[in-house]
Amino acid sequence: IPMMAEGLITPYLDIPFQHASANVLKAMKRPAKQDKVLERIQQWRRDVPDLAIRSTFIVGFPGETEEEFLETVETCRQAQFMKIHIFPFSARRGTPAFDFPDQISPEVRKDRCAALSDVEKELALQYYHSLTNRDLEVLVERVSNERSGWVRGTDRSYAPVELPGGSEDVGQLVRARGKEASPSCVTGERQLR
Repeated sequence: IPMMAEGLITPYLDIPFQHASANVLKAMKRPAKQDKVLERIQQWRRDVPDLAIRSTFIVGFPGETEEEFLETVETCRQAQFMKIHIFPFSARRGTPAFDFPDQISPEVRKDRCAALSDVEKELALQYYHSLTNRDLEVLVERVSNERSGWVRGTDRSYAPVELPGGSEDVGQLVRARGKEASPSCVTGERQLR
């Protein structure tokens, strides 16, 4: 975090919190002090205002109550993750959780994934919107599959950005200005050096 605050490294963290409920984390055998997570994130954001945080969550772990699921949803909202990878629990033969009681039905797991996915889209849009009207430095990774005459890359906070360009831009750092936000990316316009 101190190096991010000084601009020495990218202001981006990928931390797989996996769940917000202390009970579910204990059942997963994950060592975590969830009561401090939001406090830590708030401190990191004070130190690094442009910090982007991506996380991973598992929904529908055996025994997960509706309240525990909603605790995860609320934690994600408060943490304002820029991206959330969501995985439904999948019982694997040979693992302790395979035989746990209170298995969550596939329908409930699917519904919970969809609900958290809706939150993820809201948070992504909110984060991408914060990048509009700002100068961005984009590493162009590929020609856009969606728009002819456009390229796609990521900025220093790992946000996806689309901007006008061609195959000659792939692998290049391009200066851009964020113009619009959607749940999937920031649309930018190229800046002259």
